[in-house]
Amino acid sequence: MASIQTKSAEADKLAQEGDLSAALLEYSAALKLDPQNVILRYQAGNVLRQLPILAHCLAHGGRVYAAACSSDGKLVVSAGDDQTARIWDAITGQPIAVPLQHDGAVWDVAFGPDGRRVVTASEDKTARIWDPSTGQPLTAPLRHAQPVTQASFSPDGKLIVTACQDSTARVWNVATGAAVMTLRHRDAVLCASFSADGKSIITSSQDGTARIWDSAGRAVTHALRHDRAVWKAALSADGGMAVTASDDSTARVWNASTGEPLTDPLKHGGPVLDACFSPDGESVLTASEDKTACLWQVSSGKQTVPPLKHDGAVLRVIFSPDGASVVTAGSDSTVRLWSCATGRAVLPPLRHSDTVAAVAWCESGQLLTASWDGAARVWNLQTLRAYPPALRHDDSVEYAAFSHDGKSAVTGSWDKTARVWDSATGGAITGPLQYADQVQFAAFSPDDRMVVATSYSCPAQLWDAATGRALPIRLDQNLVRCAAFSPDGKRIVTAGNDESARVWDAATGKALTPPLRHDGSIVWVAFSPDGNALVTASSDNTARLWDPATGRLLVPPLQHAFFVVGASFSPDGKSVVTASQDKTAMIWSVASGRAACPALQHDDGVTAAAFSHDGRLVVTASQDQTARIWDAATGKPMGPAFPHEGAVLDARFSPDGLLIATGCEDAAARLWNVATAELLVPPLEHSLSVRHVAFSPDGQWLLTASWDKTARLWHVSPTNWEPREVETFAQIQSSSRLDNDGERQQIPVDQLAALLKSFAAGRPEVYQLHAPSD
Repeated sequence: MASIQTKSAEADKLAQEGDLSAALLEYSAALKLDPQNVILRYQAGNVLRQLPILAHCLAHGGRVYAAACSSDGKLVVSAGDDQTARIWDAITGQPIAVPLQHDGAVWDVAFGPDGRRVVTASEDKTARIWDPSTGQPLTAPLRHAQPVTQASFSPDGKLIVTACQDSTARVWNVATGAAVMTLRHRDAVLCASFSADGKSIITSSQDGTARIWDSAGRAVTHALRHDRAVWKAALSADGGMAVTASDDSTARVWNASTGEPLTDPLKHGGPVLDACFSPDGESVLTASEDKTACLWQVSSGKQTVPPLKHDGAVLRVIFSPDGASVVTAGSDSTVRLWSCATGRAVLPPLRHSDTVAAVAWCESGQLLTASWDGAARVWNLQTLRAYPPALRHDDSVEYAAFSHDGKSAVTGSWDKTARVWDSATGGAITGPLQYADQVQFAAFSPDDRMVVATSYSCPAQLWDAATGRALPIRLDQNLVRCAAFSPDGKRIVTAGNDESARVWDAATGKALTPPLRHDGSIVWVAFSPDGNALVTASSDNTARLWDPATGRLLVPPLQHAFFVVGASFSPDGKSVVTASQDKTAMIWSVASGRAACPALQHDDGVTAAAFSHDGRLVVTASQDQTARIWDAATGKPMGPAFPHEGAVLDARFSPDGLLIATGCEDAAARLWNVATAELLVPPLEHSLSVRHVAFSPDGQWLLTASWDKTARLWHVSPTNWEPREVETFAQIQSSSRLDNDGERQQIPVDQLAALLKSFAAGRPEVYQLHAPSD
């Protein structure tokens, strides 16, 4: 039997490769050996919260080739090798009516626009029109001379077009089942569909051409020619362009009125099997046997992001309804969701047990997939971590902090506002707290009743945290960059670009000391835990320790060789750590002002430094693309550096000291195992730099602030599920289980459906469909 270490190592490897469902299987196996292992519980919890949820497994008796959702999102239809199409309730996953029976495999299926009819295309040389509520045919079979490969409705639902291996596409009257016209090619017709306005039809064929036809069945242009079979042809939403995908390893974009090419051929390294336009018609997505999908700009014919890679042929591609992401499906048994802006994976792969033949969006925001493993699946793409939604501003978010009770969060943004949020729901508690300039800092008072926020060109302002009302307390200092409350909440210190810090009575705004002077801007200020000392960090290359009662220096300035960008006290208040652009952090004795140990050395500027909650360790973040942990007593590094892919801008310990969180210029926050310096889970992604990270007081949540105009709340606590529950959930998500030798074995889809049903009954909260988050 494999050891905990072996299982954990394999899980870590799979998680870093992005195969989270398989990773969760290995974590669950390790958890069964050591159920109380907190790090394993952290890892399992953070992985399971990132997985899209398999909501329904709709089992057939053979390969499933096609699936579709009704326009109202209430029904799903799937079709396959078992010679049936089947109607399912999209909410419950239960079958509706009897199977729609053919005499051969059913290769395609579609709902009519109003959801009251279904059309199926079959190997038995017919297409058929059905009532989905009863499973009964509504007309006589629509007969061809060879197998029918595809069928679809016109936008008004009055016509159907079928594609057939008899070298024809045919148009049929839905009400009567009568043939209206025949569109001829020289070889098998592989696809046929209507334009969005219903005035045109586009077909593609094994004869190496695609053709566009008007409503009378006349060719609109000359044939759109390739050198080999054309597997797919589609029109843009406005009908002005066509895209074709061919066995000749190219896709091509055409003027739909003239038939002239609009770009050079879009080249792949193997046959191109699918292609479609983005909703706005500005991009084309292609799928190829070369194991990639590619996103192309129509105007230039150039790729906009690197190829989207699978481990096998990519068979199907679609855009999301808003055009922000794309879905790819392939012979590697996965479906993948990608960002159109970055080309990065948005979610972990959706695992199946065989080739995925079809994908479709549902009105609910769920994704429908069909696989040769014998099932269609319905996925909830909103993971257990995906709520609350993003805390959204209109410009970069520079800072974010939790309230001391963890129930609220405050953010400061370059949109000239601070905002207070409910950390449980992500909803705004107050309206925007308006400033005349960019807000770069915000924090709660110790009793959480007030918020202070600072802006470059104006005084700091105190606000009622519950109502957003500006409090009539004037803190008479301009150019303020940072502020801090004393631990008892009776004093507040502000500091900024006027080269001074000032201590105020938090109730009246009365100055309590003379200005605390530096020779440069003060960028950070903090009280000691007992409130008897202040530390300020300045661009004059020093940090300084002050008596907040008198405004006098406690010790000589703490000298660095370049700007000091941050400073914080140890939990016992006896030490302070400073972070500097001179490539070092320093730990100082508060009593003497002397360095307590050698400098904590990086290879570039240090951006942040903080003590662990027991004071034994210090974490530093640096522009050298690492974070590091140090022994606070000796200054010696505790293990290897934590590598990143850009400057590390912030780093903080979790309350239990087992984790650190980092925010990075590479647009991600990361959770790390302090003991091993290894990533706990894959990066928590934003779309621009992550400026600040903060754990909630109970360690359950991580708050990240980013230049992408959002702050986000991430559920990062250890799972409280039993190991058996983690194992079952992993089996459902991966469609596999571990045998006695630790090898992954596929679960038959009928068993998978039963396992899902049983687990959902015990954990119904997992399967509640929340409103999609951004």
